Amino acid sequence: MRWLAVLLLGTALLLGWTDGRGRLESAAIDQLASLNGRSAPDDILIVAIDEPSLAALGRWPWRRTVHAALLDRLAQAGVRGVGLDVILSEPDREHPHDDALLAEAMRAGVPVVLPVIMAMGPGGAPQAAEPVPVLATAAKALGHIHVELDADGVALSVFLKEGGPGRWWDHFALALLGVAGQSPHASDLPGQRRPPKAGAGWLRDHWTQIPYAGPPGHFRRVSYVDVLEGRVPAALLRGQLVLVGATAVGLGDAYPTPMASHDALMPGVEVSANVVDALRRGLSQRRAEAWENAAVAVLMTGLLLLGLQRLSPWQGLCLVAVAMAATAGLTWLALRLAGVQLSPLPLLGALALAYPLWSWRRLEAARLQEALRREQEAVWRFIAHDMRAPQSAIVALVRRWRASGEALDGELLSRVEAHAQRSLALADDHVQLARARHGGAQDPLDLRDVVADAVDQQWPLAEARGVRLTCELPDDEAVVRGDRALLVRALVNLLSNALRFTPDGGTVRCALSPQGKDWEMRVSDEGPGVPAELRPRLFQPFAQAMSAPGAPDPAAVQAASGAGLGLVFVRTVAERHGGRADLDSGPRTSAHPGAAFFIRLPRA
Repeated sequence: MRWLAVLLLGTALLLGWTDGRGRLESAAIDQLASLNGRSAPDDILIVAIDEPSLAALGRWPWRRTVHAALLDRLAQAGVRGVGLDVILSEPDREHPHDDALLAEAMRAGVPVVLPVIMAMGPGGAPQAAEPVPVLATAAKALGHIHVELDADGVALSVFLKEGGPGRWWDHFALALLGVAGQSPHASDLPGQRRPPKAGAGWLRDHWTQIPYAGPPGHFRRVSYVDVLEGRVPAALLRGQLVLVGATAVGLGDAYPTPMASHDALMPGVEVSANVVDALRRGLSQRRAEAWENAAVAVLMTGLLLLGLQRLSPWQGLCLVAVAMAATAGLTWLALRLAGVQLSPLPLLGALALAYPLWSWRRLEAARLQEALRREQEAVWRFIAHDMRAPQSAIVALVRRWRASGEALDGELLSRVEAHAQRSLALADDHVQLARARHGGAQDPLDLRDVVADAVDQQWPLAEARGVRLTCELPDDEAVVRGDRALLVRALVNLLSNALRFTPDGGTVRCALSPQGKDWEMRVSDEGPGVPAELRPRLFQPFAQAMSAPGAPDPAAVQAASGAGLGLVFVRTVAERHGGRADLDSGPRTSAHPGAAFFIRLPRA
């Protein structure tokens, strides 16, 4: 199980570190942010350029004397500061004196902040589009009104400082706090720092996520025309930080936010109000660093794995559900208490991946245990049947000899020796099979040497039987990687079976030849062959015990006698070397009797 735990922890580490921030990830973060609202302050007020104001005052843009009159009203009411979120970067050519009148109202009344935007200058270089000089001079401060959007167009963050070489502008909200005497100290500004890049035309710094207080309309609003015409009590305006901006549909900038969908956009002036409130409260948000996401992912996955080791599958499934809920809660708490936006989907993905992989591993372990149980049962059958039979025969012969009182004779000793040799051969086959299953050396070797060695070992048996044993080898080297001793033993098993069932005077052929990307060692004989109905059982352990008893067909006898541990050993060796062993499936005819077995191994 260790490798699976390492795999899952590595996956969690990778998912947490990469932090893809795809659409689904952004949607999950937005959903968590929507649960992190707060009450709106009672001293921030939006004066909305809304539909009733447009209906009363006429088509936009209005004359700048209208804004001057509004500023006079606000000054009389005793507001603390005004952020006039209206682009005034071009002079009023139809009413050239209006700019001076507006500038006079700005100088005489409350401190006013005007917006700056980035525009493309000659040659495509970015440059600041400031208010016309007379208004820029009269304003207490200038501030940029840019909002950063994610891949889905959701307004998530702002840069508190932006500008070009030699000139920086505070964000509109920060500038408003500055003129009201509520700006945080420069050393306390939140946000991720952005070192200036060489050759950059527009610089940005103090990147901070916006901690939204609520959905659109969460901050108090009054209509522009109501303030202008005196219908808003002065007591409601006194001491307020006022942001004047467009809220009418299609008039100004409006954005989807984590607190609002595309169907309920938040006006840019209210986005600025959220930034004002967050800065004044000392609230800030940032995206978690890659190592923070990775650490949380590894921690949660590690705790889950510890639990899965000790629980049943049903309990493990419940634990995964609990862990995923705890991860979502941890992500929300990190945002709520520390202002850190963890990436929830990599964490949840690692947890969701843990259960099916762990369940698969449990099933695999159960399958291996079942295979081990079957193998143990086969060993017991081997001991009870194959090993017991020759030993019982030896005991029966000895008892009969003792009961007879006769002297030992050569026939009795020969029979005892034959049974002992059979028992020894079975035990040796079992040991060799166990060795083959647990692998062997993987050294380069020439299969021509393997074939020659196996044929030499079986040559005396072939001579004694009067069987012709031929060996066909290629001229070129037949290099594979493997264990020479195991391969020789496997080929000897095939040759021994072939010699046993080839009639006297027959021929056994052993050939080595290339077969595509493999080398093939083939052993063919002239025995009775193997009938089709017995072929599926040839390579099963202890298959000789499964052959039909009393089968008169000599081919069935060959299948039964030659299909014990020997052929299992042959196939095991072949598979351990990345190859395969099988019986040639060609039909058995009178013109082509016998059987042909082969071992194919990949070339080195």
